[in-house]
Amino acid sequence: MQSAPAITLAVSAATGTGGAGKPVDLSADYNLSAIYSDGKPFTTGLDGEGDAYSSNVLTPRRILNGIQFNFGPANQPDAVAAKGQTIPLPAESFATLQLLATGFNGNSPHKRSR
Repeated sequence: MQSAPAITLAVSAATGTGGAGKPVDLSADYNLSAIYSDGKPFTTGLDGEGDAYSSNVLTPRRILNGIQFNFGPANQPDAVAAKGQTIPLPAESFATLQLLATGFNGNSPHKRSR
């Protein structure tokens, strides 16, 4: 059996708080467990095949391009899988909407076979 190649996660955003913008609490819409503590056993994860982000590497908050992003709690539903649902946003007026997203199970040169 051929072993899977090693994949390195590189997070290129600063840790901490203080970024601009208004983070939206998506916890009512979490429908996927995508973040796990190192050493915590799980079987499904982000892609349903045992892959997930490390909470130890990701940390609870990141600032990317000056914008604050908060992540959900590890080892439980902590992400939103797009399934055509409507997610309510604050009723305030904003000029832009910024999202952090990830993709999986697509046609990627880094996709490994199982």
